[in-house]
Amino acid sequence: LKYANPRLKPFAAEAGIRNRICGGGTMVPCSSAVAFTVAILSTAWATKCESSSTSCMVPEKEVASEIYATQLIQSRSGRRIKQFGDDDSKKKCTKAADVIFLVDSSGSVVKGGPDNINKPGKDGVMETRKFIKKVVLGLKLGSDKKSTRIGIGQFSGRKWEDTYPNHVYNTVEIALSKGTSEGEVTKAIEAMTWHHKSQGKHNLSDPETYTGEGINWVLNDKSMFGSARKEKEIPKVLVIVTDGESNSKWEEKGTKEYSPGKEAKKARDQNINVIAVGIGFDEKNTGAIKELESLVDDKKKLYKLKDYSELNKLVDTITTETCPPKPTPAPPLRDLTPRPTPLPTPEPTPSPTPLPTPKPTPLPTPVPTP
Repeated sequence: LKYANPRLKPFAAEAGIRNRICGGGTMVPCSSAVAFTVAILSTAWATKCESSSTSCMVPEKEVASEIYATQLIQSRSGRRIKQFGDDDSKKKCTKAADVIFLVDSSGSVVKGGPDNINKPGKDGVMETRKFIKKVVLGLKLGSDKKSTRIGIGQFSGRKWEDTYPNHVYNTVEIALSKGTSEGEVTKAIEAMTWHHKSQGKHNLSDPETYTGEGINWVLNDKSMFGSARKEKEIPKVLVIVTDGESNSKWEEKGTKEYSPGKEAKKARDQNINVIAVGIGFDEKNTGAIKELESLVDDKKKLYKLKDYSELNKLVDTITTETCPPKPTPAPPLRDLTPRPTPLPTPEPTPSPTPLPTPKPTPLPTPVPTP
């Protein structure tokens, strides 16, 4: 087979593979044969990559070919196939959880506006993509009851001057039910774009911050916690990344105010572990700080950063926080067999008091002879 770009998808021409394998009267089921062939090509391509530092460079925005191969094999075989070099035993967390990242996509996320898209230290969406990708790499993903699922959503909204009442704007980057493989989640992360209209996907000239509405959305939307697993032993985690105070302050105009703190409490009341990451908050702005701190019930679950570029420092911490803690071992069983009551120690028999020795009867004094 010949490929337009062998460095990216050496087996992307699925139709050609299928024709060559399934065109004849093979006894092997067609779907299994295609999956097996793609797996062989994927392994060969990955092996070649290991021996070359230049022939396998993949741009960040492209989907790596081994990920594509994994998705193709899974779709044909109906089973989870590990990627080349994948080893669940090396994951930081191999336990089950439903984890959702709720990401701020307001205007201030990209410093300086559209001209700074994809510039390190300026583009908060780009830094957030990198952060979530690294956290996901430490988690064992899957659809079974022993694996983690990932959901990602972005929140913002229009100014009330543009549309009244204020119109929230949320986007599902990947549904919780779909975030069961590194390939699918990575592809969704790479496709994440800022909510500004300059990106061609949205129609917001100056996206606002609607934190409370965003939390309310993930709690109820069927793509988010609305599809969370019901098993009590599978914990739910919400990671909120935001860079400013909520703009939802128009109760006096007849709209419903969604207090971020109240919405976060609703999440905790549903046994959702809420973790918050605040970026660029001014400590002198007591109102904004108070709102940020209201998102969590324990300040140990709140992380304050000066800039989006510092998200990389939290990768290991958030990976650990999203992983269910080890259960506290039950105390050892006590021996409930009653012990016999010890017999009382017998008191020693006292020795008899000795009788006094009788004094001898004195002899009478003899009478002298006259």
